[in-house]
Amino acid sequence: MTRRTIKDLSPDVIHSHSSYAGVYARIAAGHLPRRRTNTLSPLNAPLAPTTRAERRGDVLDDASLAAVLDVEPVNSEHGEGANETSYAGRGTGGLREQTATSVPGGMARAVSSGRIKQVYTPHAWSFSRLDRSRISRFGYWLLEGALAARTDVLAGCSKAENNVAHWGPIAPRTVYVPNVAHPGPERHRRPSDREPLVLVGVGRLVAQKDPMFFVQSVEAIRAAGHAVTPLWIGGGSPHVEQQLREHGIEVTGWVGHDLVHEHLARADVYLHTARWEGFPITVLEAALNDIPVIVRRIRVFDDAGLPVVVDTPQDVARHWPEVMDERTRDAVCDWARRALWENSYTVQRSRLAEIYGIHVPLAGAEGSRQTTAGSPQEAWGALQVTTDTL
Repeated sequence: MTRRTIKDLSPDVIHSHSSYAGVYARIAAGHLPRRRTNTLSPLNAPLAPTTRAERRGDVLDDASLAAVLDVEPVNSEHGEGANETSYAGRGTGGLREQTATSVPGGMARAVSSGRIKQVYTPHAWSFSRLDRSRISRFGYWLLEGALAARTDVLAGCSKAENNVAHWGPIAPRTVYVPNVAHPGPERHRRPSDREPLVLVGVGRLVAQKDPMFFVQSVEAIRAAGHAVTPLWIGGGSPHVEQQLREHGIEVTGWVGHDLVHEHLARADVYLHTARWEGFPITVLEAALNDIPVIVRRIRVFDDAGLPVVVDTPQDVARHWPEVMDERTRDAVCDWARRALWENSYTVQRSRLAEIYGIHVPLAGAEGSRQTTAGSPQEAWGALQVTTDTL
């Protein structure tokens, strides 16, 4: 089915999201990359940066973002510029009928006419799943290593996701493509400073989200003599839901995305308890809506720069007296928003354009540091004008 769809669409680029999609798409295409692209694998370049901004030694402000996409066509097939690859999109009309483009550093960014470019975003590596045996995880690692030879670009949604994308000499080029979120409804104001803080967790009640860490954190806060109003947004096994309720935790059960935002607006503090992740949207949603975030120390947050990172439920309780101060919560929110500045539609769009080899004008570049700079539909729509994706 996947192979038939690829044949019917004849895409220039396939961007597969999640492990299953990555396996199907890369096997169905049935080819290896034409040549090995440069890689920022830590195996080949220890401590190498994982974003264009870091490679250039600066920060992607508005001016440098524009410079990244300010590309010039290379029309010559001989003489100067002969080493640049020309192409014509397989579609008709519009911006797709272009020659190869060059970007700062002299590297070509073009969609090849002779093959399909494979872009892969795992959204959490399968071999990071701590609910699987070591043998199973090693099998996932071997499979991902074999398929890395069929991957042109590893578009990790976190720097940590890119940093493990190496299998000896086999390593795709890596580009950090940040996840994004958009603002929810206005937060509910607390009726009184004497009211207990509302501590919120979000997600399916499964091993990955580790709801028992949330339960233990609530119990540790109470054991330290502090009042707290715990809320878990999400559902799962009735047995697990009942366990949470027995510990005085309100559980919403399965709710739609709009209701998730409504419940999240009640939060005074958001606690992310997952044992492994790609990069969680809920953390971005909380930070964007000025909810102070506490995260568990897992690989994905190693380079995130978030201010409150904990190892145990007891750590959450130790931070609680500080978190109870409104000024501290405001400072945590401000820090988190600055740390997550790359998680915006403008930056995401520029990285995708770099990967796909297309030029997308930066509409509303002045909002590059705001996650609200353009809607998701506008961001993806601009890209879909110039390339077919599966």
